[in-house]
Amino acid sequence: MDRNHSWKRLLFIVISIGSLITVSGCWDSRDIEDISLEVASSFDMVDDDTVGESGDEQGKSFVEVTMQCTVPQQSEENADGGQKGKAYKNIVSRGRTVMEAIRKMSLEESRPPFGQHTKIVLIGEKMARLMNLQGVLSLYLHTYEIRPSANILISKGIGRHLLEVTRNTDIPGIRLQRIYQNHYKTNGILPLFTIGQTASKMASDASFLLQAVKLEKGKVLFDGGAVIKGSSKRLIGFLTHEEVEGLNWLTGQAKGIVQVFDKEKRQNFAVEIKSIERTVTPYINGNKISFDVNIEGKVSLFETWHIPTDLLNEDHVKSLEKLVENEVNRLVHLTLHKMQKKYKVDVADFRDQFRISYPIQWLELKNKWDDHFSKAQINTKVNIRILDHGERGRTM
Repeated sequence: MDRNHSWKRLLFIVISIGSLITVSGCWDSRDIEDISLEVASSFDMVDDDTVGESGDEQGKSFVEVTMQCTVPQQSEENADGGQKGKAYKNIVSRGRTVMEAIRKMSLEESRPPFGQHTKIVLIGEKMARLMNLQGVLSLYLHTYEIRPSANILISKGIGRHLLEVTRNTDIPGIRLQRIYQNHYKTNGILPLFTIGQTASKMASDASFLLQAVKLEKGKVLFDGGAVIKGSSKRLIGFLTHEEVEGLNWLTGQAKGIVQVFDKEKRQNFAVEIKSIERTVTPYINGNKISFDVNIEGKVSLFETWHIPTDLLNEDHVKSLEKLVENEVNRLVHLTLHKMQKKYKVDVADFRDQFRISYPIQWLELKNKWDDHFSKAQINTKVNIRILDHGERGRTM
């Protein structure tokens, strides 16, 4: 009897301790009604006349932080059947540092922003050119409140303006993320790039590319790529839409459609990229570096305005493949010229291929890799194969 009583007592103690641990697991939780869920943020550099300060602050620049938060009560129609209001609220604050600007929000807002649901982080062009991005993002990299999976974009102009463009009842920040996720549909958008990936690039002093976005005639447009130089961690310029297409071929991440103009027949046609394989082979001879880049793509004939008697004709298919190869080569060389001659940076990760193949030489060259890359000879070979035209390609 005593033994049974002891077991019951021990079981009671174990259950009690387990319950206490489970309950105390949320000791630092906050009620969702007491916070504002942040979905997007932007960082801009603004002058004192924009801020409207005077006196000893005159002539200085300030950091402007915009945080876009959801407003749940406005997401549904009003009880009296009225129209829906905005489903978001932009909280804007300014300071000499990012931290000061964010802390000021706590002095003005009863529900401070909560950043673990942030989808998009925008950096304004002026800030990206003048400020070290590692410093700008240091707060995000050192706090648990912002997930490293948030995507990052560079704004051509003021980032805050992109968070003010409303279309129907969309939340601008979420709409930006959804457009960015369309990269698999078009070759003119870069693959998704996160804060975590940005931190990794900056930690290794590597140059890299971020997706650029701009506001034009009231519309948000994803437009080319922002070149970030590894040594300074600052924006030094932009790649165009076509040059981003070329970069995606160079890195083996091309998606979507390739549109080609047949000069001989004065007709357009388009192919859809089905798969792509890209290999990069580095060589070093003394202090001369070179690369052989081999790109093999498999595509489907997607649209043609010139209808021959039989699309399955072998000579016709080969002529189309050659036209696509010429177009891809044009895009690739356009991008390489901008990278090597104008900006003198490697944003296509040639450094990784060289580091793996020549680890000893890499140790000697890595500190000035962009300079060495800009002088390297790069040979490209493109092979395109049209796989699919099927029954739709028979005599029409």
